Amino acid sequence: RRRHSFPTRRSSDQEAYRIRKNRYDQGLEKSSDLLMSETTMSQKDLEYQQAIFEYNVALEYYKFLKQ
Repeated sequence: RRRHSFPTRRSSDQEAYRIRKNRYDQGLEKSSDLLMSETTMSQKDLEYQQAIFEYNVALEYYKFLKQ
């Protein structure tokens, strides 16, 4: 179940950024708020990629030990 929470969280961060970007383009949002949202989105994307990497390393290690 936890495996499926990353894409959901990731897409919600992307949506939050998209909304802030639209508001910034209309002059309703400060640039610092937009940058904070972009930073959060990037951090979540990095966490997602790191989780995939760690999963793949563990899987290959398991295959190696199983030989």
